[in-house]
Amino acid sequence: MSIQSTVLTTQAANILVGGGGLGTATTTVYLCNKTSSNLTVNLFAVSSGFTANGNNIIYSNVLMTSNETYIMDVEKIFLGIGDMLVANASAGNAIVATVSSIKKYFGFRIVKILDC
Repeated sequence: MSIQSTVLTTQAANILVGGGGLGTATTTVYLCNKTSSNLTVNLFAVSSGFTANGNNIIYSNVLMTSNETYIMDVEKIFLGIGDMLVANASAGNAIVATVSSIKKYFGFRIVKILDC
């Protein structure tokens, strides 16, 4: 399990990139407004090779009141290798996105049974 924190800007930026083994799954995403202003946040689930846009937005203009923390711990997002969780805010250097994730390294084993 790993934890990664990113200070958001008004430009969409990666807050988690899928990689290692079979991909990465989020366990929890925290969005913390560290200012006394009301702000908004956008969150995108972007497939490898694509960019954040209106076709892959999963949270649009989420209102973050002053000094509020928004917690996403029910939804689990699985990112394949190179897929990205991307976010931006209505103001820069005001919201911190912290993602807890786990990389998947297991697979299925196929066993052939021989008749004797």
